[in-house]
Amino acid sequence: MACYRYIELNPVRAAMVPDAAGYAWSSHRSNCGIAVDGSITPHAEYAALGNDLAKRTAAYRQLFDQELEDELMQSIREATYAGYPLASDEFKSMLEHAGWRTKRRKPGPK
Repeated sequence: MACYRYIELNPVRAAMVPDAAGYAWSSHRSNCGIAVDGSITPHAEYAALGNDLAKRTAAYRQLFDQELEDELMQSIREATYAGYPLASDEFKSMLEHAGWRTKRRKPGPK
């Protein structure tokens, strides 16, 4: 859900809109229950926020009551720029056993 917040707050950080709901190309309005958008498929983590739409949208809106921590934003950026997952150590371990790269490496031969 941190990635949802990070992405939906990008236009706010860029001073394009005063709040996440103001950006027309965002899923924020749909996720908050402000508008209906049939092109959006809810992620399982979003669906887990509540047993019904009213509970999910209320819980989602609450996520935006607090700012993203600088350390979390930096972690998201590093994972995105380097192309590795932002995930728990357990999940990363499973990926590594399957042959996936899960952390930044120095360029060049292995």
